[in-house]
Amino acid sequence: MKSISDYFNAEKFESLFFVGVGIISIALGIYFWFIIKEPFYKGVTIPLILVALIQFSVGLTVYFRSQKDILMVENLIKKEPFKIQIEEIPRMNVVMKNFVIYRYVEIALMLCGLILFLVFPSQTF
Repeated sequence: MKSISDYFNAEKFESLFFVGVGIISIALGIYFWFIIKEPFYKGVTIPLILVALIQFSVGLTVYFRSQKDILMVENLIKKEPFKIQIEEIPRMNVVMKNFVIYRYVEIALMLCGLILFLVFPSQTF
């Protein structure tokens, strides 16, 4: 049972990292938009905040769900270990697929920004 709580506690800690990066990115975007006010930095702000909101929401979701997941998996192992194969493993497969989707969305946003920057160098926003 310790390995289950260790895994989900590590997941919980990692989610706090996501939340922290999201908060820092949002603060940086606000700084760019309201303090620096140059067109290039205003352009950087939009995708920066969009990605930050994704990271922030995913991080909070995982953080608040982790304790419930620990209890659920521990109860499954104690009471109905056969359900691990039919409930927990498919659930974790969905979670892993979602993380791949988040990664590709973030990569796509970065590539779009880079392409726009290279194709339209005189358009600073």
